[in-house]
Amino acid sequence: MNRILKIVILLFILCPGFVYSQTTGKISGRVYDQLSGDGLIGANIIVSETQTGSSTDQDGNFTILRLFPGVYTLEVTYVGYAKATIRDVRVYIDRTTFLEIPLQLKDIELDEVVVTAQRPVIVKDKTFS
Repeated sequence: MNRILKIVILLFILCPGFVYSQTTGKISGRVYDQLSGDGLIGANIIVSETQTGSSTDQDGNFTILRLFPGVYTLEVTYVGYAKATIRDVRVYIDRTTFLEIPLQLKDIELDEVVVTAQRPVIVKDKTFS
């Protein structure tokens, strides 16, 4: 009886792992500069529908794990580059969807900054050397 109880408890512990195993997929890929082909370090990749994402490593590679099967939209951002939107990215169960994402340089335009200086008021009897 004691052995049967141990087997039943072990099955209850292991069953959730079997139920949720291999029900998700992943998106993997590389983000690079369109002109030079160099990978971009630290580019952000966001899955719009889930608000999850990843950032690229030193070679421009990224991986987003545990995505349920479906069609997603990715947004890729990097400072100094135009934002890229990739639509209709399909994720399948137990498969990896690989993407190559080139980014184009974009000029950053800022408003003019005006600095005005005023002479500070110095009270001679309250200053120290």
